[in-house]
Amino acid sequence: VWDEIARGRSGLLHSSTGSGKTLAIWLGALATLREAIGGEARQHGGKAVAPPLTVLWITPMRALAADTLRALTRPMAAFCPGW
Repeated sequence: VWDEIARGRSGLLHSSTGSGKTLAIWLGALATLREAIGGEARQHGGKAVAPPLTVLWITPMRALAADTLRALTRPMAAFCPGW
């Protein structure tokens, strides 16, 4: 899935509950974003200009969506400071 994300394509990961799907998928998306921001920064005189990032995240409950946001806040801060 990470290879497809890196190529700008779609991907789907199916696995059992609690297996780490959320972090696995988001790690690939955030790594791709981080690389893109680095390239954009070089092109714009060192100022980071983030390209659009689109992720469709489907969850059956709002509580699960809130948990996902909380779980990703720290890794996002480490990968993409200031985002």
